[in-house]
Amino acid sequence: MSTSTHKQPLKLALSEAHHAQLRDHLFPGDGLEAAAIMLCAQSSLHRYVVNRVLPVDHSSCLARLPDRISWPGTAIEEAIDQAEAHDLTILLVHSHPGGALRFSATDDESDREVMPSLFEASNLPSILHGSAIMTPDGAIHARLYD
Repeated sequence: MSTSTHKQPLKLALSEAHHAQLRDHLFPGDGLEAAAIMLCAQSSLHRYVVNRVLPVDHSSCLARLPDRISWPGTAIEEAIDQAEAHDLTILLVHSHPGGALRFSATDDESDREVMPSLFEASNLPSILHGSAIMTPDGAIHARLYD
């Protein structure tokens, strides 16, 4: 598994409604990381458009800390089913309540564990999947894997 590399930067497009839904869910006011899943359609070679946001129930996360979250496998399984039905890219997104717009070592380790399983479970070999972070100001940083 490798991070997808392109000469042109990848762009993530989402509606104001999707952005507000994501931000409201990821920052419930408790200072802890929260999670959601974005299902995206590839609209051009370098552009991904968010089709839907699947909030991950806060109480279903095994751990929610200010700098770490543990994802429930059932949420990812449900996202895979929906993505396969419509040939969509899966982006696992979580909040960084502290405001860091960069992937942490914990995020890198999580991706090394989760992404191979995501690709193995998905029957869409040509579709890229990835992860993203959102900061309290609404900025999003995402990365895709092939």
